Amino acid sequence: MKKINRIICYILLIQTLMVCNIYSCLTNSIHTNELEIDDQTINSEEENFEPVIMQTFPVDLDNLFWVDNLTKQQEILDGIASDGGPWPITPFGGHFVSNHIEGVDKWYIHTIRQAEIRAPVDGTSNEEMFSTDTTINIQGNEVYPDNQLTISLDDNSSVSFGHIDILKSIADEIIQENSYFYTEGELIGYTHNFTAGATSIAGVDFHYYYKGRGICPYNACTSEDQIKIENFHSLQYEAAKINGLYPESHLINEFYIPIEDTTWGTWQYKEGPYDAYYDGLDDWGRYEASYLTLLSQEFINPETYYRDIFDTEKNITAEFEGLMGDYLCAEDLPGFEALGQGVVELQSGNFQEGILDVRSSYFTYWGPINTSVYLRFQVNSTEDGWEDDLLTLEYFATLTEAENGFTSSSITYERYHPYASLIPEPEIPPESEIPTESEIPPESAQFNLFSIINSFVTIILVSMISKKAIKIKKK
Repeated sequence: MKKINRIICYILLIQTLMVCNIYSCLTNSIHTNELEIDDQTINSEEENFEPVIMQTFPVDLDNLFWVDNLTKQQEILDGIASDGGPWPITPFGGHFVSNHIEGVDKWYIHTIRQAEIRAPVDGTSNEEMFSTDTTINIQGNEVYPDNQLTISLDDNSSVSFGHIDILKSIADEIIQENSYFYTEGELIGYTHNFTAGATSIAGVDFHYYYKGRGICPYNACTSEDQIKIENFHSLQYEAAKINGLYPESHLINEFYIPIEDTTWGTWQYKEGPYDAYYDGLDDWGRYEASYLTLLSQEFINPETYYRDIFDTEKNITAEFEGLMGDYLCAEDLPGFEALGQGVVELQSGNFQEGILDVRSSYFTYWGPINTSVYLRFQVNSTEDGWEDDLLTLEYFATLTEAENGFTSSSITYERYHPYASLIPEPEIPPESEIPTESEIPPESAQFNLFSIINSFVTIILVSMISKKAIKIKKK
């Protein structure tokens, strides 16, 4: 049966291969090179890659980046630079973002104030479900707060908004008629304000789907909006470089991060001491220990991740190998103590079998921030590549305990294949080097709307979707 399923997956893969366009944006003073989708970057297996272009970006970009209030814009950028404050647009394929499973197949759009959401082109919604228990009034319009809405743009393309305050008139018609037709630019709702205050963070989850798979919304923007997004994003990028604590900051990142025959990648729980708890549980994605991410330094931008996570006055040492996160789910699992996000160093062995030293980034059962926890691990690889690798792992408080071998508390993980997302074939870049003092951006670096930025994206391909991953519902 596994062989049959694998054959089916390969057939689907051949039928649906596509890529996000690769681009390089250079800005110089007030001149920018126009960004265009290069036809040569569309895989030959997908000759008809034609997502519907959004003639109206759902949220006004100037409003999103506070062009009307440059003091506030600078305050937001300073927040990114100093303490990891919210980005107006979070990079697609982001890692260690919020409490979601790696990596995120959407843009988080943080307006940091309530903002209008408009239909990107003509489209239709059908048979949507809404929470209608509460209505509030925004700018004279009655809305149902904090809902999700999907708009079909044609037979292949659709957009989805999470945490939208949808107009009551639109939602009611969808409920009554099972359909609603939108015209381009039509007001459909507002970004949801989570804490109800003019200065609180308000935002929306924004997905763009093509043939049922999430693609980067950038590829469905007009060339004018692409330029504007790149220019604004360069401000965030420069802020991340000053902060020195972002493992990714490019607009589009490596979405899938496995390295064959190694512990690096994203994993989901398969078996271990929590079997009885998981038995019959439909949504593993809501619990800690369900998912584990180990992000190799080879996937981390050295220009934006060079500071010690526990002491930002210091640069990371040569022993730094990558980052780990085991807290990226919303609920606690009884009996499991998450480490949070931690710095990974190899204590002994190699990255197929050995012991990792992970320094935790927040107070846990194991101890205060910066406490070393030792992870004994073994990767059981197969002839089929990284897709079927298994990872056995166990946490120990001391190195001596870890050296004594696994116990009945060990957990076995299998590779995680994201649901509804494009998965690029893994391409391992050249070994990263710790930046020298001359390469580290100075604290006094100034922001400029047209900052120079060299951005790159990797080819994004559709790959196999695991049966379990179909059940994952991202919030």
